[in-house]
Amino acid sequence: MSTPVLVKHDPGCKWGRFEGSVSPRAEILSGGVMPGHSDAAKRFSDWYNLHKAAGSTGWIAVALADGQTDSQVYDTRQDAVAHMWPREDRYFYCVLTAPSMSVCAAESVLRWKRIMNEVEAPHTDRDAPNGGLEVIPRLAAEDQEAQIKAVRTGRGHLALGRNNRKAG
Repeated sequence: MSTPVLVKHDPGCKWGRFEGSVSPRAEILSGGVMPGHSDAAKRFSDWYNLHKAAGSTGWIAVALADGQTDSQVYDTRQDAVAHMWPREDRYFYCVLTAPSMSVCAAESVLRWKRIMNEVEAPHTDRDAPNGGLEVIPRLAAEDQEAQIKAVRTGRGHLALGRNNRKAG
């Protein structure tokens, strides 16, 4: 059973709405209808916000499966990738730039990273500069959904690049 979230959803969060018709309160409380956020997204959001509250800058490695981190902050993406070896493909690497991350944003980031991992996007490479190439996501949510659809149907291409952003 999912842990209740005691924070407000971001405006437009699709996980903060009911799917279909409104159900009785008992059905919602049993976890059946209200989609809510995953425990992985809550965990990822908590780790991100904990590091930012501590004043950390750099990169964190986040498990695709459950949103867990190793509680370390790395100076570069390449350091994070190298530290996760030989299982670096089971993680994604997040730079600590925004002042905080809501659970809604964490859910979106996890979804994006999992889908790009499924479609055989170039995986991390500990020997490559900056930890290898990564997919450059589109800026707007609608554009990201269109990119996901194009990639899944084989009608699109992925923009790739090295992430040279500095945290801070």
